[in-house]
Amino acid sequence: MGSFTDQTTCPQCRGAAVREFDTRDGHTHEFCLRCGRVHDRPPTDPHGAVQDGHGTILTRVRDGGSIIRSITPGLSRQAVLADLTTWSQHHPTLSLLGVRLPPAYRLEFITGTPMTAAPGPSLEQMHVERLRFLLEGSDEYLAHTNPTHAYVAHLHEPGYRVLTHGPDGADLWLSCSDLGDPPLALSALTPASLKALLDRA
Repeated sequence: MGSFTDQTTCPQCRGAAVREFDTRDGHTHEFCLRCGRVHDRPPTDPHGAVQDGHGTILTRVRDGGSIIRSITPGLSRQAVLADLTTWSQHHPTLSLLGVRLPPAYRLEFITGTPMTAAPGPSLEQMHVERLRFLLEGSDEYLAHTNPTHAYVAHLHEPGYRVLTHGPDGADLWLSCSDLGDPPLALSALTPASLKALLDRA
């Protein structure tokens, strides 16, 4: 066995980080899918080297896979968005180009939309109504749903919180795709607990 991969929690943003351990030489590499923090630990250095995260870029090509990359340190928000917009114009095969920027790390689409990210039918109406009820009176609202995700937008901030969902009998389980937390049952959520999840994410 050459290596194995598991998931851990990023100490910088508390997002979900992928950790790969090479069983041959003991090298460990961690990459946060949310903020882009990188931690490399060679076997000769138990502390390793850390590169703080400054956001991530998600690219997906038509009929292909997805890639998540770190954003170069030192770039302003405006510079990142301008550079990616220009870059996308020269890559017509992209089906999705998104970015997560600090401090909120909401998913912002440069190419694609929530509808094209995973096209398909919406959630069942009772689940949509439940989510809308839980978000009433807050600055968040349910913008779009598809077979695997619910996109929650904010009245005053760009981008989306992305909630992964799946059936659980007659209920629905939800988890924030930014975090490594266990899923929660929709029926057990309250307005306060959903707000806490979205605020923490």
